[in-house]
Amino acid sequence: MHTLNKITLVGVILSITALLLVSGCCCLKPGSLMHPQIRTVAIGEFMNDTDEAALTSVLRQKLTEAFTTDGALILTTPSKADVIVQGRILSYTPAALASSKVSDADREQAKRDNYQTQIYQISVVIGFELKMPGRPCPIMDMREVRGTAPFNRLPDLTVARDEGLRRAIQDAAQQITVAVTEGW
Repeated sequence: MHTLNKITLVGVILSITALLLVSGCCCLKPGSLMHPQIRTVAIGEFMNDTDEAALTSVLRQKLTEAFTTDGALILTTPSKADVIVQGRILSYTPAALASSKVSDADREQAKRDNYQTQIYQISVVIGFELKMPGRPCPIMDMREVRGTAPFNRLPDLTVARDEGLRRAIQDAAQQITVAVTEGW
């Protein structure tokens, strides 16, 4: 008799737990974290404060890819958009990450250890805001993101640096997309 009461009590507790779990989950809806009144986005003007003129077009391309891939907003023209993302490319900075020892033959000639940088990292800083057409004030104030990417010397350091810059811009564009779609 005592065992039957324990089984009944365990059954009641499990039933209540299952009921609470099911009722709690029914209120969750899958989908975007985007503001419900904003459905479309346009990529506006991005000023470039750096000496690399190509960064502006690369940023616009990477933002287009990031918003299209994310899918929370529909990409459109500024005249048809609910919001426009715009801003400035503030800076980019290359830095050495890792170096390796130059060959022993070269070291013997100079009578010292020599190192040469092999892996670099480049970071790009972008400021952006979100404006609604027809409103003078932004609906999302200016924020900054820092995109980073490693790159190695390859045979041509300039080509490798340019590819690193493109990847750093892509990283920043993804951060901007997340901030716009989930920053509410």
